[in-house]
Amino acid sequence: MRPLRVTLRRLAVAVGFEGLLLGLFVAVPYVAPAFDPIGPYRLLVAVAAFALALAIGWHFRRGRMVYALGVLLAAATVPLLPTGSLAWLLAAALVPLNFAVIGVLPDRGIVSLGGGIRFAALGVQAVTVAVFALIDPPTAVPAGLPVPPHVAVWIAYAMGLVALGIRAAVGGGAPARGLLWATGATLASYAGLGGGTLWLLAGGAAALVAAGIRDAYARGFRDRLTGLRSRRALDEELERIYGHYTLAIVSVDHLQTINDGLGRHTGEQVLRMVAKRLDATRGGAVAYRYGDEAFTLLFKGKTLVEARPWLESARKRIEEAQFILRDPARRKGRSARGKEVPRKRLKVTVSIGAATRADGAAPLIVTKAAETALHRAREHGRNSVMVF
Repeated sequence: MRPLRVTLRRLAVAVGFEGLLLGLFVAVPYVAPAFDPIGPYRLLVAVAAFALALAIGWHFRRGRMVYALGVLLAAATVPLLPTGSLAWLLAAALVPLNFAVIGVLPDRGIVSLGGGIRFAALGVQAVTVAVFALIDPPTAVPAGLPVPPHVAVWIAYAMGLVALGIRAAVGGGAPARGLLWATGATLASYAGLGGGTLWLLAGGAAALVAAGIRDAYARGFRDRLTGLRSRRALDEELERIYGHYTLAIVSVDHLQTINDGLGRHTGEQVLRMVAKRLDATRGGAVAYRYGDEAFTLLFKGKTLVEARPWLESARKRIEEAQFILRDPARRKGRSARGKEVPRKRLKVTVSIGAATRADGAAPLIVTKAAETALHRAREHGRNSVMVF
């Protein structure tokens, strides 16, 4: 049962709420009782989705989102162009390629030189397509094209989706997923799925809205270095808990010495390694970034007796981790002459202090008790678990 839950959770993370939302837009037209009441209001839904996405993108200065809305609007013109014409081919193929460029390049904002260049590039493309579209009779696709026009469009979509999929998988977060599913919306429109172009592109705009909200949440409640929930998220969670819980503060031993001797970059790598292993702690633990060198593990509904074995397991797993130091001038363990070089290993340990909430104590009291226990762990030689 657990492997199934883990698989479903990973699938949900990979798809994201953005993908689920677009899936809803795609599926609803095929359920007549659900879609019939909405049908007359498709234009209103589309305008609301685009307006909300524009408002979020403008408010948070997300050039990617605003640029993506421009591409979605451009995609709406594709069905209006003569199928098989040069204008149609350019418009249909440029849509996924533009989404890929947006996802791969860094966000340069809206009112900036970089943002201006990108909007100018989109304008040039629009003018080029319009010029070919206004020619009568329509300009045909060059005979030298190695594949049929429809195949060329499918290839462009495959390239765009692969690029965005990779970006979403390697740290692109919600913005990359939003672009991925917005591209999926235009593909659904190109494939002629139910609901019509306007409805499907509204689904793409809704995916961008969901991505914008999730990105704003992540910036406020996620630690950028480790990806864990932030101190702010912990404070809010503690205020919401009514029952008992165990709070553990985890401090990386001698992190300042690592920063001074090996550089801050190495210290950051150590923090990421520790965060990854703490995040994998079982027993219902939720990991948070607490401070410069500290994390917390929150066990809702568990006493110290119940939580301590999981804390010991986390401490031991970090102690046994193989943290390898590499010389920046070397690559994959080889010197400049191609000879094998010994890899230096850094032993990383943590000290843990834990306390349980009893009798409805305020979160500050529980936190102070955990900090007291952490101080005892440090006094007893570190690399240990102490409870209050």
